[in-house]
Amino acid sequence: MCYRGHTKIVKVDPKQEKCLATMIYGEARGEAEKGMVAVAYTAVNRAVNKTVCGVVLSPKQYSIFNNNPALKAAAMSLHLEPKQKNIIDKESWKKALAVAKIVIRKEINDPTNGATHYLAPTVMKLKRYKYPQWSKEYKLLAVIDNHRFYKLVDKQAIKI
Repeated sequence: MCYRGHTKIVKVDPKQEKCLATMIYGEARGEAEKGMVAVAYTAVNRAVNKTVCGVVLSPKQYSIFNNNPALKAAAMSLHLEPKQKNIIDKESWKKALAVAKIVIRKEINDPTNGATHYLAPTVMKLKRYKYPQWSKEYKLLAVIDNHRFYKLVDKQAIKI
């Protein structure tokens, strides 16, 4: 599949787009579009030497896939969709597909300023999760909707 942007053609693998959409649906379906875009960009920003699927399906990276073989199967198949229990879920899936399409093609700016990780403090508090060690070491770049976005900053680059 190809997409013609302003001045270049961007070739997109539909499997990568589907993995991204499934991650967005699982991790951010309750967020506004900007929040969904932000969560999606964390995967795209990490996909430097890996595919997007390689990033989102890596163990313990995106919690929605932990112990969820049905969602992993949906992410890896062009013929399966995630479970959608009601009309709200159906609309959220459509929105996740649309967001994945524009993010993977970089048709929309990254609102996280390059973040590679995020936390949802409200959910963490409700589920009594502990903050991961990386959250103390990474720099907070943005707060969008219910998520905080982070990136590891090279400490050598900061020294003067």
